[in-house]
Amino acid sequence: MKYKIYIVLFFCAFLCACNSNNNCNIAEEAEVKFKPLSETIMVEDIKEYVEDIVFVPIANETNALISDIAKVLVDTNNDIYILDTRSTITVYDKTGKFKMKISNKGRATNEYLGISDFALNSDEVVILDGLKIKCYNKNTGDYTRTIDIPFKTPCDAIAPDANGGMYLYAAYPADPNLIDKTKDFLLYRIDKDGEIVEQLVPRLDNTISLYNISQSQPNKYYLRPQNNSHIFYELAHGYILAKYQFDFEEQNIPHRYFFNNAQEDLGNYIMSDYYKLPMSFYETQKSIFLKVCGPQAKEINIVYSKDSSNGIRWNNLLDDLSMQISASDGEYFYAILPELQMEDIKLHGPFYKFVIEKLRKQDQKWFQKTYLVKVKFKACA
Repeated sequence: MKYKIYIVLFFCAFLCACNSNNNCNIAEEAEVKFKPLSETIMVEDIKEYVEDIVFVPIANETNALISDIAKVLVDTNNDIYILDTRSTITVYDKTGKFKMKISNKGRATNEYLGISDFALNSDEVVILDGLKIKCYNKNTGDYTRTIDIPFKTPCDAIAPDANGGMYLYAAYPADPNLIDKTKDFLLYRIDKDGEIVEQLVPRLDNTISLYNISQSQPNKYYLRPQNNSHIFYELAHGYILAKYQFDFEEQNIPHRYFFNNAQEDLGNYIMSDYYKLPMSFYETQKSIFLKVCGPQAKEINIVYSKDSSNGIRWNNLLDDLSMQISASDGEYFYAILPELQMEDIKLHGPFYKFVIEKLRKQDQKWFQKTYLVKVKFKACA
């Protein structure tokens, strides 16, 4: 693969230069760099680029109905954890069989008020619930502990660290007057007792509470880019690695465009003629997937082959939102196709269209079930 590996930067990312206040600066050069607009091709049909597709019916039991999907995680044994928009986490094995539900909403010690995000460590399901982290045994679903978050800044995302600790991400500062400043940090590393170990990733640009941390295999977590350098950071145990960088060349959003050009209007920012907000990063052993907000707010999916640094990209349509690539294991990317109750006659983009065409051939009443869709892409020359 045409990776540009920078040994010095690799070790700088490994060993962050921290000051006496445990505040770390993270490398702004990544280990691996891509240029999607010149290294991938835009396609309208993904058929010839898919090596395999697998459909797994999800058990739709009365206590495990799946609503709109908020996040999907895959354990190292390929168990599937689905968070829906009702703040319900249900767990299924790799065959789609229902295993358990993780607790309930409520005010009891073993319950949660809501779920901002969740993650998996080696033993637990960890739930970000306001200013607390609720932890549950991964095998039984039983409540194990609560960690009090040691600061008042509202957090948006969570990932596991070593020895029961956590990474916590906060898109917005506790003090609204700091929103356009660079005096605070976006990421905190805390230990198992909730004590702050480090503050990481200084605020350099506007940030948004949207899909900030994603999971890949084997239970690896990435923080999406937080400025126009478009670097995905691997949240490893005990350190952060500036791993992948995506350069959209002349169409890369300028630094601090939100403040300097968009009059601090999110609509102006999103609709700008630039590429911004790379997110939803997932990888397998052979491929990389991400989404990016393109010119005029077009949602663009990108798939890279690790062997060649080449790939494909395609536009999503508005009606594709109900089924998105949202997880991965070592071989496949995962999407959840929810039960629709009736035949889908809406207009869709290349990925959704391909999935439905394939599924119709296997199950004429496909729309009456919920499916886990597993897709493996071919290597691109």
